[in-house]
Amino acid sequence: MSSVKLALLAQVKRRYDPDAAAYIANVEAADGQSLEQGVKDAITGFVVDCKTSGIWNAIKSCCLLCGARTLNGVLVPLKGPAPTNFNSLFTNSDYNRETGLKGNGSSKFLNTNFAASSLPQDNFHFSLYISSLSSVGTQRTYMADGGRNMYRPISNNTLTQFNINASFGAGGGDLDMASSTGFCGLSRDNASNFTIRINSRNRDANANSVVETAPLGGTMRIFGRNGNGVMGEFSDGRIAFYSIGEQINLKTLNDCVDSLLRKILISLRFNSPDSDANTYLSQVELYDNSLLENSVRLAISNFIIGLKNDNLWNRIKSCCILAGARTVDGCLTPLAGNRPRNYNFNMFHYSRILGLVGENNGSRFLDSLRRNDEDLQDNNHRAVYKSVASQYLNVYIGSSNTNGQDSIGARGQLGNVLMTSSRFSINTSIDTPANFNSGIGLIGIARNNASNYDVIGNNLFTNITANSSAPNSTNIAIFARPGGGINSNTDARLSFYSIGEYLNLSLLNSRVATLMTALSNAGI
Repeated sequence: MSSVKLALLAQVKRRYDPDAAAYIANVEAADGQSLEQGVKDAITGFVVDCKTSGIWNAIKSCCLLCGARTLNGVLVPLKGPAPTNFNSLFTNSDYNRETGLKGNGSSKFLNTNFAASSLPQDNFHFSLYISSLSSVGTQRTYMADGGRNMYRPISNNTLTQFNINASFGAGGGDLDMASSTGFCGLSRDNASNFTIRINSRNRDANANSVVETAPLGGTMRIFGRNGNGVMGEFSDGRIAFYSIGEQINLKTLNDCVDSLLRKILISLRFNSPDSDANTYLSQVELYDNSLLENSVRLAISNFIIGLKNDNLWNRIKSCCILAGARTVDGCLTPLAGNRPRNYNFNMFHYSRILGLVGENNGSRFLDSLRRNDEDLQDNNHRAVYKSVASQYLNVYIGSSNTNGQDSIGARGQLGNVLMTSSRFSINTSIDTPANFNSGIGLIGIARNNASNYDVIGNNLFTNITANSSAPNSTNIAIFARPGGGINSNTDARLSFYSIGEYLNLSLLNSRVATLMTALSNAGI
């Protein structure tokens, strides 16, 4: 038999598994429509992978909170009891086929209807796939019973508590492993310690001599914790998978879940009709080392097509979308021009929706690697999208404060006054009218003549009379300005920057605002 026929037979064999087939049929019945063949193959592949790697039997309760077309379909269990949508508070608007189900941080949760006490005391695991973290500010719980089994950030997504059949408060915590999306799991196979897996690595929680205790009698909950019969610590994160069962090889389960989600992304993959958009998206995914959600791909594709329709695309010479990508490396993929040089930004400073956050008088900034004089004296623009306001005098984007400087910044007690310079002499800037720096949105300057320039901020537009001078030749920085070293660093959060020729700031504002709205609704 030819190798081609053997390969086809192997593919056909892989595409059928009785447990996977039964699950798919139940999901389709709940959805009221068929799943795409690629999604079916992804689910079947997950089940087969779990079986061939020897972890299938250890899983006693499991939901793939992804793949299905509807909320009804996604709550069909792969194994174990069906979870209860408490008071039917989750709706289809909370669900994304690629990234899962999102809590609201106040009332929504799932009851898995699976009790930790039904498993041996020293033979237990539970795991999640977190697509997006809980909001910063208060402690939230992703998954827990009353407290002896739990995974929760203590505060600000920076210190996490992990318990598995351990007394409340006795679990392991790890600053370096805490603030991360993706697979996380806990597994116990003895009385003296347990294993934590997060951020694609394992750690034994034995530093605190975490001794097991008898599990509580309640059922495991997702998006909150049942403390003394009262639900609390609700999470507004997004979760795409959960499992509960006997002790398990967490790395193997991690690999199986990653493969499942990747195949679902591929099967639902959106390809842009624009070649530049596809090239950019491929580069982002290369730097991310992961596929982007189709909702993100669509948002960015529409943005690029919109720039072209508005005759903005060819005028932009240096640009980054500092949001949407999964990683800092991904968000620094240039849409135009050079890849910026990153000074001290890491994943703790990045939000996929809000972008990168600066540091007042600190060391974090981007060097665009584009000189200020690469754009003509009277044909230029500089712009940033501010997603979280600054609290201090600072510069959002600028060249050095020497003759011919360009800069956009804030001053005043709360950084509430927008100041701009467009080809100005040293240490000269002009304040815009009130309210230009309040709120969020695009802030930009654009000049097409020697006597005045345009300014936009807070969806307000003005034209400022000021003569231009020859531009200086320093590189343009974002989150600061060069000159005698880097100075005037901003603590604002920025999700976009653009440098280049003169363009219509109002049109750019509309396109960037639409992009940021689409990303905020993308389920990431």
